[in-house]
Amino acid sequence: MIFSYKPPNTRHPGPMYSGRENVTRTGSLVVRMAAVNDTGFYTVEVDTSNGTQRATGWLEIIKLRSNPGISANASANTSTLVEGIDSVVAKCLTNSSNIKWYVNSVPTSGSNRMTISPDGKTLVIHRVSRSDHNLQCAIEDIPEILQRSEMIRLTVAYGPDYVSLWTQPDFFDGVLIAVIGSSVQLKCNCFSRPEPKYHWMHNGSFLSISEENMTLPSLSWEQMGSYRCIVENLETQLAFYRDVTIQPPRPPPTVNKEFYIPGSLVIFLILLASLGSAYVCGILGYTLFLFCFRRGYIQKKTRCVEGDDAGA
Repeated sequence: MIFSYKPPNTRHPGPMYSGRENVTRTGSLVVRMAAVNDTGFYTVEVDTSNGTQRATGWLEIIKLRSNPGISANASANTSTLVEGIDSVVAKCLTNSSNIKWYVNSVPTSGSNRMTISPDGKTLVIHRVSRSDHNLQCAIEDIPEILQRSEMIRLTVAYGPDYVSLWTQPDFFDGVLIAVIGSSVQLKCNCFSRPEPKYHWMHNGSFLSISEENMTLPSLSWEQMGSYRCIVENLETQLAFYRDVTIQPPRPPPTVNKEFYIPGSLVIFLILLASLGSAYVCGILGYTLFLFCFRRGYIQKKTRCVEGDDAGA
């Protein structure tokens, strides 16, 4: 007998008690630090007013394999992998045939980018991604009991991506309008791992600034012109740039109050005026002639009529 228990508080260890057993208030037997030699049939007897009831069950203690090991080799001989270029080969070091793979702690069964060998012991990531953070394998010799390996963490370099240039004041169509003496701020933004290196150029010449921000506290004439921000990732060997041109505001248009007529236009206007005058004079002369002619004709006709009346 291992243990006897009489509710609520009476407990008596028996001859088979090893110091690792106990009985709960509900009568359940608890065996701590189970060992392989704990395997066997266990019988419980319950004494009630109606007699004794007995039940027997089999308990088997299985010794698990040691946790699997894991190793990974990259196509590049560096600790940093390049996104979309380098590949990783991971091997699960175990004799078990029931192997599961985890990428970013999520089970994977392979894809267009990942391949698992027929025996399940090798996982190949053909083109690593920035989302690949860690690898792990596990064995499941006993259902629902996973024995996991250590986790291999991946360092994947990427970028620079989404390179943009921010300015204050804002620029439009690549041109920033600023007055002399004003403050101008330029800043490059991007996504990159590791942190990229920044280079600035002014009118084709490199500046000594190696940060993402550049400030011109008091803009001068010499600082006008084109600026270029170059973002470089030494691991991926990629570089991108953005340009902006700083220009002063255009002066307002001036209005010339002097009236000037070219000489050829003057001659044309004189001729036009002369012809117009001659035409007007001709019209006036012709009209005066007609007026005088009609007046003389009427007077003459009147005298003739008066003479005829006097003869009569």
